[in-house]
Amino acid sequence: MVVSVLMPTYNHERFIEQAILSFIQQQVDFDIELLIGDDCSSDNTSFIARIYAEKYPNKIHLFQYSVNRGLMHNYKYLLNQAKGKYIAILESDDIWLDPFKLHKQVEIIEKTPNCGLVFSNWIVIDADSKEVTRSQRTLKTIGYSDLLKSNMVAAVTVLFSRNMFDLYCDIDEYILRNFKTLDYPVWLSISAHSNIIYLDDYTAGYRCLSTSISNSNSYQRSMAFNQSIDAIVQYVVSKYGKGELTIKELENASKLR
Repeated sequence: MVVSVLMPTYNHERFIEQAILSFIQQQVDFDIELLIGDDCSSDNTSFIARIYAEKYPNKIHLFQYSVNRGLMHNYKYLLNQAKGKYIAILESDDIWLDPFKLHKQVEIIEKTPNCGLVFSNWIVIDADSKEVTRSQRTLKTIGYSDLLKSNMVAAVTVLFSRNMFDLYCDIDEYILRNFKTLDYPVWLSISAHSNIIYLDDYTAGYRCLSTSISNSNSYQRSMAFNQSIDAIVQYVVSKYGKGELTIKELENASKLR
């Protein structure tokens, strides 16, 4: 297996079919799999996912939990099931726009020495899949120090090395520390030990919803998320250092979040 795609989901009956179809439409000449973890949805999310899992039994696998696990435990379970050399993330309200996304990224990561992660541009879409805005890339190359300032990489655009993840990332520690997101500590840990390559294409659509934890209208949820981001940076810096940044630059980055 070359690529395992992780799709944690919860109550996304409106969006999940579009996400699954964007996986099915990927044009590749290697084996890929989609692992869907349904976290006790109360709507038709599992019903829709099951249709595609039964239609594509060799490519799509549905896992239905008997109790609600939460996002990080959902990711942990899916990672434990993943067989791929590389990992991609496609949350069930997002979509891939480029049918050659995985093909391009696998080609890049395998041709680039010490490449641990490939990411791209993305389009922000609303609940009706209409374009809201586009990511604007000012840095054509980014590294560990850049990511310490800000998470400028959208999970839906990423392909990363499973070997790098196993060597440098610890999801059990992330869960213990109550991190609210998996992507940022993974990007930081991988970038501290390998090259990150930017693909200058718009490969994906990130759906901005009021229920998204990173875009929450709830002051309390937003504060908790931002505090988690600060905790992630502090944790990673304690393990791998502050890169090329000064203490003052780290403090200023925290104030801007």
